[in-house]
Amino acid sequence: MMTFEGFNLRGMAMGELVLISKWGGIGLITVFLYGKFRDKVPGSAIDRECLLEMSVDDGDTIGLIIEKLDIMQKDVAHIFLNYQYSTVNRKLHPGDRLAIFPIEMSVLYRQYFVKHDD
Repeated sequence: MMTFEGFNLRGMAMGELVLISKWGGIGLITVFLYGKFRDKVPGSAIDRECLLEMSVDDGDTIGLIIEKLDIMQKDVAHIFLNYQYSTVNRKLHPGDRLAIFPIEMSVLYRQYFVKHDD
């Protein structure tokens, strides 16, 4: 099993690189990384999803996950939690799906998205 920066490689299925965090927590969320953030995952490729399964604790926010991934918030353009455009303040729950897009993948018409902030 390959290890890097707090993650273990769980395997590849259907073209996806799946990593699971070694941090403890009450449950897991799935984090999809896009653009330059994929570079944080060894073995990631443009032709397959780059996703991580990360442990969360009660009260953890998107901002904390971004911090754990060593991503600067100023480099983040868009965040979607369970397919809703979101802020870093939203709380996470086991089973959530989080997608993080870098600034170079900004959406021109982001004003049309309602930003959710629990």
